[in-house]
Amino acid sequence: MRPVIRDSRVLTNSLLADLGSGFGAGVGFYDESWTRAVIQDSAIVANYNNCNGPNSICCGGGIGMSGNATANKFDDNVIHNNLVLGNGNGAAGGGICLFANNPVTVTNNLLHENHADDPV
Repeated sequence: MRPVIRDSRVLTNSLLADLGSGFGAGVGFYDESWTRAVIQDSAIVANYNNCNGPNSICCGGGIGMSGNATANKFDDNVIHNNLVLGNGNGAAGGGICLFANNPVTVTNNLLHENHADDPV
């Protein structure tokens, strides 16, 4: 499968993970989601990932990839002002988070003012 997100705006989404981990408030790729996805020429802005559950992990305010998830490429995007709150559980990748074993090419992106409040 090769879904394409191109010339798009992914804005002001929220992900609240009370019972588990949260991957990608803007765009998420979950366990073993073996795609050849392309995200290109898009703006991923002001997305919010918040984990409250015990032993949960927040990964990716803008784009998040869980273990063994794949994609083809993230190219020529603006990834700006995304936030990850771990609430003591761990937070990673305000803009982009590649959690474990994620083959993807990330090129020519502008990442700025993204934050993770509880880095793991």
